[in-house]
Amino acid sequence: MTTLTLSARRLLGLAALVPVAAATAACTTSSSGASPHVTVPVTAHPSASSTPTGPPECATASLHVKLGSGKRATGAINYHLDFTNAGSATCSLQGFPAVALVTAGTNAGNLIGGYANPTRYAPSKQIVLAAGQTAHAQLSHFPPGNNRSCHPVTAHWLKVYLPHQAKAAYLPFTTRTCAVLAGLTLAISAFVAGA
Repeated sequence: MTTLTLSARRLLGLAALVPVAAATAACTTSSSGASPHVTVPVTAHPSASSTPTGPPECATASLHVKLGSGKRATGAINYHLDFTNAGSATCSLQGFPAVALVTAGTNAGNLIGGYANPTRYAPSKQIVLAAGQTAHAQLSHFPPGNNRSCHPVTAHWLKVYLPHQAKAAYLPFTTRTCAVLAGLTLAISAFVAGA
C-alpha cells in the first residue's frame, strides 16, 4: 500500500508538470521559427547605475568664467578660476577643467606648451551650482624665470574646457611662459564650491 501511494503521488506530480511544460514550450516556439514577443510587467527598482547622481553637468554656454588676481607662492603664481552659473537651471561640476595658454582667443589659437597638470591635493567631488552660484578651481602658473632652454614667449590667452564639453571658454591672460615643455608650466585643481 505504501508503494502504491508513493507511485500514485509521483504520477500526480508529473501530471501537474505537463501543463507547465506545455505552456513553456508554447511561449518559446512559434510556427515561423522566430521567438514571439512577450510583454512582462516589471516594477523598476532604482539601482546605483540607473539613479541620477544629481543635476546635469554645466554647459560652457551657461557659465561665466573669470580669472581672479594672482597671489605669489614659492615658484608659482596662484589664481582663482571662477565658474558662475549664469543660466536659470541648476547644474553641476565635477573633476578638473582643462586649461592651456594659447596664441589667440578663438579656435584658431595654437597651444603654447601643454595643458595644465591636474593636482591631487583634494579629492574631486560633485559641486552643485544653482543659478548665480560660483565654484572655482585653483590655477597655478610657474613662470620660466631665467630658464632660456624652455624658449620663453609671451602668451595672451587662456583656453578653458569644462569636463565633457566640446566648446571652450577664452580668457585674456598675458604672461611669460615656456613654449617648449621643459617642466611644469601650469597646474589646475579640482572644482571647489565658492569663489
